[in-house]
Amino acid sequence: MRNKFATALLVLATALPLFAKEIKHRFLICNYIGQAVQYVDQFDSSKNWTIKPGFSSFDIQLIGDNKLMICHDNGYHVYDLNTREKVKKFLLPRPRNAYMALYAPDGGSVYVSGGYSKGFYTFDAEGKLLKDTVIKQPEGLNNYFYGGFQILKNGHIVMCNWTGHNQKDYKPGLKMVEFDKDHNVVWSWNENLGGTVNQIIVMDELDPMKLNEDTSGVLQ
Repeated sequence: MRNKFATALLVLATALPLFAKEIKHRFLICNYIGQAVQYVDQFDSSKNWTIKPGFSSFDIQLIGDNKLMICHDNGYHVYDLNTREKVKKFLLPRPRNAYMALYAPDGGSVYVSGGYSKGFYTFDAEGKLLKDTVIKQPEGLNNYFYGGFQILKNGHIVMCNWTGHNQKDYKPGLKMVEFDKDHNVVWSWNENLGGTVNQIIVMDELDPMKLNEDTSGVLQ
């Protein structure tokens, strides 16, 4: 009887993954160490590409007309997504930078990526801490700096775990994770592209011909 029960459990455990739908994305990332912006298509890797603007970027935004704005510590550059050529640049005389808060889709709460504190926080409208989320990393990997993030239309959150300024400062860890509405990790990405990741734009449902903004939380 025990052998039959064990066999049934083994068959069930083997079959379960067949029913799980694998999550894949198309996305843009800032590769800090690599001083690059990279496009990754998990459906078709032949469509991947890299832009090397010559600096480490802090943020990226789709600004319409198939243009991408890449921000750095003293200004920004604008690139055409079709040609990947630079079409505009601007430098600030007194630069500043910061990370990162967005309104939650409910309109009242606020999400904050906590940088070196290694926490992703949810606050209510009065500033009360509602949730403190820490990624459970696989053995041998580290949380280092919670950087840029994006709220998807389904309410999921994709966040970057930036892992260092350079090779001496580098701490290996999952470069990106996706949380569901309960902040369970449902997707992660850790391919070695020669650098670290501090910002992302998931392109799945976005139109690069239009201005995409996230003042209401969800990038759309």
